[in-house]
Order: sequence, then C-alpha cells, then structure tokens
Amino acid sequence: EELDVPPSSFLETILIFLLPSSKSESAIAYQVVSVLLKRCMNKLSQPIGTYVNSMFAGRHQESELKDHVYALVYELHKAHNDMLVYILPTLVDNVEVEDHETRLKVVTLLMRLFSGEG
Repeated sequence: EELDVPPSSFLETILIFLLPSSKSESAIAYQVVSVLLKRCMNKLSQPIGTYVNSMFAGRHQESELKDHVYALVYELHKAHNDMLVYILPTLVDNVEVEDHETRLKVVTLLMRLFSGEG
C-alpha cells in the first residue's frame, strides 16, 4: 500500500544526510539522498515543505534538524530548486518578523539562494 504522506521520522532520517556535517562524514549518503529528492521531487516537495515550515513554526523541537533548518533549506535548494516551492512563502513571511536574529538568518539564506553563492 502506498503512503500519501511520508511520516516525519522518514523525512528526518533522509534529510539529516543533507546537513553539511553529515555530508562531510558520508558523501555517498548525501549523494543518495540528493538523487532520491531529484527523482521523487513531485511526491516529496510538499511533505518536505510542510515539515520544514513546521520547524520554522517551532514544532519538531526534538528533531536534530531544528538547529540547522537554514542549512537544510539551502541543501534542499542545491538538490532540486523546486523543493523550495512550499518553503519560500514562509521564508518571505519571516523577513518581516520582529526578531533581528531570525530576520538576519532568513535574509542571509535568501541572498545565498538568489545569488548562487555557497
């Protein structure tokens, strides 16, 4: 039976390999996840977007990814830029938040995304 929405635990398990620390430890796992995201982009972009947006909203506090959400978004963009279709509106909303540190992180990420700089 096919799952409509992959469980959060599955998403976290695959996305953890996109983090820079994991990438340096296991380049093969990073490549496998990148290929998976490219090939399954149509099925995974919305669930991943929902998962990442929920981290921006303060949910998934137990997740290892929560402290690396900006790096994760950048790596998702590198894997397939269409992965950000469901994440960009949240980033744009976060440009207007009162918290200076959050706003700076979002603007820095958007600069990296739109400039193509690593």
